[in-house]
Amino acid sequence: MKIAALKEAVARFEQKWGMTLAEFSRRCREGALDKDIYSWDVEQDFWAWEQAVTPLKHYEALRP
Repeated sequence: MKIAALKEAVARFEQKWGMTLAEFSRRCREGALDKDIYSWDVEQDFWAWEQAVTPLKHYEALRP
């Protein structure tokens, strides 16, 4: 159930931004994002997205 909720959260961010978190992070580092990377909404999305991706990877690694 937790994995399903995390996958749903990740999918919402991927749909909103049109890319994966890895791509989003890379584009932020390179300054290639269409928005100001220091704006409130971009930073909040980044941290919330990362808070979904990190435990999802952990839980999926635990699955047999």
